[in-house]
Amino acid sequence: QPVRRQRLSHGRRQVIVAPSSETSPPARPSARSAGDPPPGHEFIPESTRVPVTALLQVHEVRRALGEGRLSGRLRLFSRDAAVEVEAAGRKLPLEAEPSAALAASLAESSFWDLERRGFLRGDFGREGYTGLTMFQPYHAGRVPVVFVHGTASSSARWANMINELSIAPEIRENFQFWFFQYNTGNPIGFSAGLLREALDQAVQALDPEGRDPTLRRMVVVGHSQGGLLTKLTVVDSGALLWGMLSDAPIEELELAPETRATLERSLFFEPLPFVRRVIFIATPHRGSFVADRRRLFFPAATLEIIIDDVAKIVDFLGQEIFKSTSP
Repeated sequence: QPVRRQRLSHGRRQVIVAPSSETSPPARPSARSAGDPPPGHEFIPESTRVPVTALLQVHEVRRALGEGRLSGRLRLFSRDAAVEVEAAGRKLPLEAEPSAALAASLAESSFWDLERRGFLRGDFGREGYTGLTMFQPYHAGRVPVVFVHGTASSSARWANMINELSIAPEIRENFQFWFFQYNTGNPIGFSAGLLREALDQAVQALDPEGRDPTLRRMVVVGHSQGGLLTKLTVVDSGALLWGMLSDAPIEELELAPETRATLERSLFFEPLPFVRRVIFIATPHRGSFVADRRRLFFPAATLEIIIDDVAKIVDFLGQEIFKSTSP
């Protein structure tokens, strides 16, 4: 894509500073021509646009103009790599336009399509994309802040907040932002299990030797239903949730290995040791007063889909749990 350039003149000396966005390469080791891929590359979507600043430095301008031949060096800087550059013995700040890159990434993102589909699908599926997302490589020494969206929403809804937070250098230099995407039509316990699993896998993948203490000072921010998922990263539920479904201990039931793993992940919770703080935004900790008013907001066709999904959940639990606990 063409790069829009802004020409800055100072006497006979000219520097072209061009804030631009380049499509990031596929997040695979083979995509890099030299060296290893950056930490956390597997969590970065391929559609991510990276804001860079182009700096053209022309050497010995006056002499070169007299000879009729100019030479220089074109350098590209990402916002993470540098915020200032040295030229002519002075340190000069680099301009950057992260908002444009973020907007370009979201314009081509599939997150918007996942909002409705993820809400209407409640069959324990992971249609589309479910998991952890980063828009920048992992930085050791920066505290991860994980954002968990709410019902019928997606990680894209955090864009304005991230754009504002990234302006402050003291925030940008000490924190890194991660996002968890999930199908909001699934049961809360099931989605919370996927969140916990994704965070645990990320910590193990990014710092298997435990050398980065800031990675274990994680902050999780949840909005609406996402807050309920967030809560389940720091509570000890014991067998309370399981006791609402069965009087028999889960160890006594004959279940398929995959079913047992799903139930244990979705109904038994212990605090994650690397989550240090949680933040709730408009989270219905005691339920929602509009929960029984869904008929006012959804057409009959949508209600039929919801009812079908509930039937699938009941059938799933019925076959594996209630059948096993019957005399």
